[in-house]
Amino acid sequence: MNDAAAGALDGRMILIVDDSPDNRFVLGRWLRRHGCHVIEAETGVDGLSLAAAQPDAIVLDVRLADLSGLEVASRLKSDPHTVGIPILQRSSVAIAEAERIEGLDAGADAYLTEPISEAMLLSVLRSLLRFSDAQRQLEQALSLDVTGVFEASVRTRSVSWSDSLERLHRLEVGSFGGTLSDWLDLVHLDDRPRILDEVTAIVERGAGAIQLDARIHRADGSDGWVELHGAVLADPSGDPGTVRGVVVD
Repeated sequence: MNDAAAGALDGRMILIVDDSPDNRFVLGRWLRRHGCHVIEAETGVDGLSLAAAQPDAIVLDVRLADLSGLEVASRLKSDPHTVGIPILQRSSVAIAEAERIEGLDAGADAYLTEPISEAMLLSVLRSLLRFSDAQRQLEQALSLDVTGVFEASVRTRSVSWSDSLERLHRLEVGSFGGTLSDWLDLVHLDDRPRILDEVTAIVERGAGAIQLDARIHRADGSDGWVELHGAVLADPSGDPGTVRGVVVD
């Protein structure tokens, strides 16, 4: 998968699975216009084969000549090698609510019904890629030599973290106040404006991966550097809701 900026389309590999040459032409033209590398499959079997190339996302028609798009999605999500690839399912015939629910339950990460505008297709793909990027970043972070984990609420500005992070900051376990302000008090004084600006920018950007370097000032007077890796996760309304991640000393 591509290491492009979170949610960006430029340079991404997108697989289109559709038995209509006209649909593949239009969708491919839209995506190529925004810098995507497009690969195409006319059948579900070919789509499953091309998914082995690890595209960044798949645009999948529901009604195909051989397999149904539902079966293709289900197979992709059942395979550990392709389970993480975002699937945008689309249809001009399976448009009833029950059919959309069936598509999502089968494995689609998003479901659009025709007519679909270029702007809507690109917007949904960007959203799927942001979430996919964030998930991959979090998985990578969890493989690091982690000192502790944290979770913060965007709305309440509350922060919870593991006891190991209090020990990292030379605090007594249980003494951390649990707010964003309390955490900023532990950042080195010279770096607080930068860190506050970066945190604000991360939240304003919305759901996606985060990585932040911070200089801390410990309770015993010593200084040190930590890395924060994680993701901003959206709430049910689509707004930034929770920041979750790990700290590496």
